[in-house]
Amino acid sequence: MSSNKDQDHVDQQKSGLAIIAACLVDTLAEGDPTFKTRFLERVARARDKVRNDSQFDFQHQTELLMRVENFLTGWSNSTGQGKTFL
Repeated sequence: MSSNKDQDHVDQQKSGLAIIAACLVDTLAEGDPTFKTRFLERVARARDKVRNDSQFDFQHQTELLMRVENFLTGWSNSTGQGKTFL
């Protein structure tokens, strides 16, 4: 059984990866305004694939993808529309 410290470490890693992805997407979108929309559409397709494919760890993979979406759009299923990360 993992400890709270282990879970905190996993949560920090997921947030860090999501922040890096959001920074990359925002930077690339500066040169191509359609990039962000296309990226978010691809993330949504990836999230659906993860949910439907038993080879993935549904919880952790989906949570990471949702964090990326949240940082880029400000949308959260639990709180609704908020501010983007940057």
